[in-house]
Amino acid sequence: MDSTAERSWLQRLAALASALWLFTAIHSTALAATEPLPPDQLIMQTTKDVLNLLREHQDELKGHPERIYEQVKDLVIPHFDFRLMSRFVLAQNWGPADPEQRARFVKEFRGLLVQTYGYSLSEYSGQTVRFEGMQPSSTDNRVMVRTVIEQPDGPELPVNYRLHKTAAGWKIYDVSVNYSSLVQTYRSSFRAQIRQGGLDRFLDELQQRNTRMAPSGSPER
Repeated sequence: MDSTAERSWLQRLAALASALWLFTAIHSTALAATEPLPPDQLIMQTTKDVLNLLREHQDELKGHPERIYEQVKDLVIPHFDFRLMSRFVLAQNWGPADPEQRARFVKEFRGLLVQTYGYSLSEYSGQTVRFEGMQPSSTDNRVMVRTVIEQPDGPELPVNYRLHKTAAGWKIYDVSVNYSSLVQTYRSSFRAQIRQGGLDRFLDELQQRNTRMAPSGSPER
């Protein structure tokens, strides 16, 4: 199931734990708000507390990675629009897929990202985040929030989040690391695999991979 592009993405994510966590936790003030916060304000409000959490519990999380996956599974889902992401990733393969295949792909793709983000959190090593502002799209319901990851022992890396507004608030539908889109990366990788063996075989392989890669105690097992 691996590809060069996908491995490259995993390496990038492993170095960006602080950024990836920003959208997997909700600050208590955001929960208490009567109206959903704008995406840039939500990020800024959560950043300080989240980075403190990672710093204070870094050793604990490294020693018990299953605790990371539990938190990621509980907190990622409300912030990402996995169905829209899945539709973009499958691209031309989404239309011919039946409802059961679509639902299965959404589930397994979500599991893949939960594991990826969980792994990245365990690799946190002092990164900080600088906010570069929010760029609205030509429509009122889509924005891009731009950030830069400042690494203690490496170059700065731009991380851009694309969100759209739904009835349940703002949801992420793509993340770009160093201008490389997660959706586009997986689209290219998955398209080639589906072309070789078909969608059902690909779904079986993705499910097997998720099961194999899930750590002991992980909610994905």
